[in-house]
Amino acid sequence: MSMFQLSSFFLLLGIKYSKTDDGEFSHTNKIILLNKKGEVFHQNEGLKENIEESKKILKELFWYDRLR
Repeated sequence: MSMFQLSSFFLLLGIKYSKTDDGEFSHTNKIILLNKKGEVFHQNEGLKENIEESKKILKELFWYDRLR
């Protein structure tokens, strides 16, 4: 994936990032779940938010996929 493609992908998902003076990157923290069409069907903003719903969805998806 090129840097342009990655930047475009971040832009579409609303993820902001910047390079810091020490060469590291500062970025938005989000949990974003996409469906098979690449559409956002769930997102959790920030790491301080309650992520229980995200965890529940991921567990359901994991077990559904394993049972197929």
